[in-house]
Amino acid sequence: MVMIFFVAGCSNNSAKNEYNPETSTNAGDKNTAAGTEETFNYNPEEVAKEKANSAVVPKKINSDVVVKFVESIGYKVRINSIASYWTVLPKDFNEIKDGFEIGKFLKERNQKSIEYGFDLSQYMGKDVAYVTLGLEKSDKDAGELIAFLSDDKIVGVWTYDDKGDINNNDHMVLTEYLEHK
Repeated sequence: MVMIFFVAGCSNNSAKNEYNPETSTNAGDKNTAAGTEETFNYNPEEVAKEKANSAVVPKKINSDVVVKFVESIGYKVRINSIASYWTVLPKDFNEIKDGFEIGKFLKERNQKSIEYGFDLSQYMGKDVAYVTLGLEKSDKDAGELIAFLSDDKIVGVWTYDDKGDINNNDHMVLTEYLEHK
């Protein structure tokens, strides 16, 4: 017959077999003999805290840099028009996804981006933030802007309006063919 003694929270057994009221609050959860498996009460709040602390939280997208850029080129941002998410660019300008030449599409847009002083080519295959927003000029709709950010810096950007050669379905194309994170 084996007897276990608890004296002021201590026992002469190994720590594995000690009854610990801090981790087990269920009256039926007693360790009775050496070698038995310890059981614990499931505490959903504690599990949620652990998951929240260990989960990878994406870095906030700093769309302020894009707003400042918009103002520097003579536009204002249309109210409530900013959308953003994390994405991965295709590995190169030759990539085809679901039969669509997403690489070629981005290469053409990159030519417009280069005109603004940003070259997207060195960010191909990398995680970037995607930002799109509506433009206003003289309080009238003036098209949209699409930007890619890395480390809170613009790395690619282009605009379009109803007069330009870039049409307004770019946002829909990018939403469909870029991987969302």
